[in-house]
Amino acid sequence: MAGLAQMKAQMKVFAEGLLRFQSKLGVFALLAIFGAPQADLWPKWQKHDPASAQKIDHSAWDKWLKKYLVAPHPSGVNRVRYGSVAPEDRKALKSYLEDLQSLPISAYNGAEQKAYWINLYNALTVEVILSHYPVESIRNIGISPGLFSRGPWDAKLVTIEREKLSLNDIEHRILRPIWKDARVHYAVNCASLGCPNLQLVAYTSENTESLLEKGAGEYINHPRGLAIKNGKLQVSSIYDWFKDDFGASRDRLLEHWLKQSRNQRKCNHQPCHHEGLGSPPLSSPASRGGRMKEGEVSNPVGTIALEMDISVVIPVLNEEKTIAASLTALMPLRPHQVIVVDGGSRDRTREISAQLGAVVISGAPGRARQMNCGAGQATGDILLFLHADTRLPPRAFDDIVAALQDRRYLGGRFDVDLDGDHWLLKVIGAMISQRSRITKVATGDQAIFVRRDVFARMGGFPDIPLMEDIAFCRALKRLGGIACLRSKVLTSARRWETEGVWRTVIKMWTLKLLYFAGVSPITLKRFYADRR
Repeated sequence: MAGLAQMKAQMKVFAEGLLRFQSKLGVFALLAIFGAPQADLWPKWQKHDPASAQKIDHSAWDKWLKKYLVAPHPSGVNRVRYGSVAPEDRKALKSYLEDLQSLPISAYNGAEQKAYWINLYNALTVEVILSHYPVESIRNIGISPGLFSRGPWDAKLVTIEREKLSLNDIEHRILRPIWKDARVHYAVNCASLGCPNLQLVAYTSENTESLLEKGAGEYINHPRGLAIKNGKLQVSSIYDWFKDDFGASRDRLLEHWLKQSRNQRKCNHQPCHHEGLGSPPLSSPASRGGRMKEGEVSNPVGTIALEMDISVVIPVLNEEKTIAASLTALMPLRPHQVIVVDGGSRDRTREISAQLGAVVISGAPGRARQMNCGAGQATGDILLFLHADTRLPPRAFDDIVAALQDRRYLGGRFDVDLDGDHWLLKVIGAMISQRSRITKVATGDQAIFVRRDVFARMGGFPDIPLMEDIAFCRALKRLGGIACLRSKVLTSARRWETEGVWRTVIKMWTLKLLYFAGVSPITLKRFYADRR
């Protein structure tokens, strides 16, 4: 008995060490050690009725996708708004899965079956995440049996024709071995940045072929599929893990890439009649860490991109000249919320903001108070505080979500450019960015963002009339990491242009030095007039 207990203890230590090893190296390392799942036919599911004309109703899943899938996303990587799913829609998804489980699928023809299994896998993956939301990574949903198992893929989640099935059963024992269609890897949903996208429509027997072609073309023509870097072709790991599915030879693989690349170019230059929008569906083992080998593309490697909703808070006071440009740059990014907090404007700021789709509320005057007021109305996972005269870059949200996949980072900021013509303004923008990168302290015109739960624990911005951004960042970096993004926001140079470049530089540094020396922000505010 003592020997057995000792062996169990040693196994536990080994397992804990392996999990630590996995978290450090990512899933790529483990897949390299243990290999991706092999196609292993389950003969029972080959049964079908070629003469059957029965149709399966996937309209509930189609409706759910159109409501909660952000597609097409500007980055090419579509997102599910998990945090926004209403209780009645969660119930509708469960009901759809129950309906699928009640069907005698063996009585349908092969085309209906193929669409059925793809939809079942995708809807089931979404349901698993919703059941554990919020969760940092799908790998952390540890419901699979086995000492070394992580994630939900081996858990028996559904019962079809009296057989209990897991996600791995559906993908590797049914879809892959029965249809022998490599494009299935572009169709099954894995909830990872590096994987192909979930489609905006449900699969049906009529559209499966076109959706598979669409998914393959979009993935191959996106950097997470294929990319040229330093003159070399770098490819997604799926083509290594599942090389037998793609033909088991370089020639067959190259033929596949060229075919899909040509198909995608046709779609880029003439109308395509595929059902639905968005880009390619998602796949599975790569969900355990993304599909690209380390260092291959700009997408973060080994991170899981569960959807993070971003609420944008914009404090305003008489900003009719600037707010339209800021909101026009912001809205295409599809924020979860845009909350404009007005501190008593007497111009058209409120009207313009509302016309451009923002929620406009009133708050006590003062930037810190207004931002805290807006944050109190926000429901997103991430809070982004944006000045009315600052414009975000096109990939701002992708960069934020990618950075915060690393749990070390509690928040962050962007590099900055100033929009004036004076040559010194470029230098000043670069100096602001570099100073912030070194000190991990940002100013408000760098678009500070933070996890909402962290912001709540901190109690928000300090209620001071000046330097609230610096005080906030200093407090934040004592709690954890601050991500310094290299993508740049563009902010107004009106203060520099009005007061003079050199005079403004000297004033800014003087105010900061006095603040660090202990002078009250109330006193400093007297020397910092608003420029609107």
